[in-house]
Formats: sequence, structure tokens, C-alpha cells
Amino acid sequence: RLGKDRKLLKNNFVNVAHAFMLPLLCKYDHKGEGLDLVETDFVLLGKLLQTASNFLRCAGETQQAIELAFILFEFIESARFLRHKDAFVRKCTVLAIYQVMKTIPSFLLSASNEKGAGLNCENVHDMLLSAAKHDSDEDCRLLSAQVLLELQERWSQLLPKIHVLS
Repeated sequence: RLGKDRKLLKNNFVNVAHAFMLPLLCKYDHKGEGLDLVETDFVLLGKLLQTASNFLRCAGETQQAIELAFILFEFIESARFLRHKDAFVRKCTVLAIYQVMKTIPSFLLSASNEKGAGLNCENVHDMLLSAAKHDSDEDCRLLSAQVLLELQERWSQLLPKIHVLS
């Protein structure tokens, strides 16, 4: 029981979130001695995506978290992790996309490719819909469909109606 002496604590992780996350993302495709995240070490690549998602969650609802969310989405989109050959990486990618979409406020999202608008919901929708319909792993298909349905509920005015599970 907490009692009456409750205090709001400042989220100190926000101050160092960039310092932790950005170095992890910047050299993911670097091949070191015995380490190749892109070609062979899929579990580590999946864990990298999970860690980046956790950084967003830990950063809370702050400007820094929003900046990191845009960076993480750009990272995911440019590396095309939803087309990765390993199912674990694709599942981690779907979860990372979900965390990005939860982190970014709806006023920074756009429904289409409008110039100067925020993150494009149409692209996110198409990426997840493709995974939900065509992924070779059943768990990844179901996870993508679940994320699509949750996003539909959150931003029904921005995303088109989704008929994935019918």
C-alpha cells in the first residue's frame, strides 16, 4: 500500500534514450567477427527490434519518444524487415510498428502521402495488411491482423476499414 505520500517521479530515461537507441540502430548491418545480424544472427536482430520498442515504451509520452518512434519506423521501413526470411524478425517488426503507432500522437499521422504530413497511415496499413494476408508464418499473419484491428480502433478516422479476418 502506497499511502498518502505518493509523489510523481520524473522519467529520467528520456534524457538518455537517444544515447542508448541510436547506436544500436546505426550499425545493425555491420558485419563484425562472427556477427551478422542481417544474414545469420536473426535472433539478435529480433531482439534489437524488441529492445528499440521497449525504449519507446520506457521513454513514455514525451517529445523524445516521438522522435525515436519516427526514427525506428524509418529504420524498419528502409530495411524492409517485414519481408525478412525469418518469422521471428517479422513478428518483432510487427510489434515494433505497433509500438511506434502507439507512441506517435494522432495529429502527427496522415491518412495518405500528403507532403509535410507526419507518418503515413496508408503505408503502415498496406505493410501490415500484406503481412496479414501473405506471410508464410501463421503467427505472424495473426499478429499483423491483430495489430491492424487495434490500429483501426485507435485511429478510425485516418485508416480505411479493415477486413482482414473475415
